Amino acid sequence: MDLDLAGHDYRKALDICHQEQGQDHPQTLVLMSDLATILDLQGRHDDALVLIQQAVDLSISVENPDHYLLLENLAGILMHTGRLNDSARFYQEALDRARQAGDRAALERIQDGLEELRKRRSQATKDKQD
Repeated sequence: MDLDLAGHDYRKALDICHQEQGQDHPQTLVLMSDLATILDLQGRHDDALVLIQQAVDLSISVENPDHYLLLENLAGILMHTGRLNDSARFYQEALDRARQAGDRAALERIQDGLEELRKRRSQATKDKQD
């Protein structure tokens, strides 16, 4: 996948959606989250974190029912930046909300994220001991 091209296309789609639907429309929030994922994959974790945090904040303000999906992405990006405790907190909140929503696919992804987080924490503990 050409991440630069994908990032360009997502930014373009986000700009259009923002203009047509508004900044807090559910589709705008999804595109913000998707673009944050692309930035994260590019190693641009700080940019990704700013964008996903904006999406999460807007999602709270409009009481978006899919808020947990944004929290899941936030948790993953935080994990990639090494903020493991923050990541765990948001993964747990996403897990609770996904359970309430009955979203099995999200539950599986979040549990996978929590497993990766557990491995990273274990590795970080080993590294401190060495």
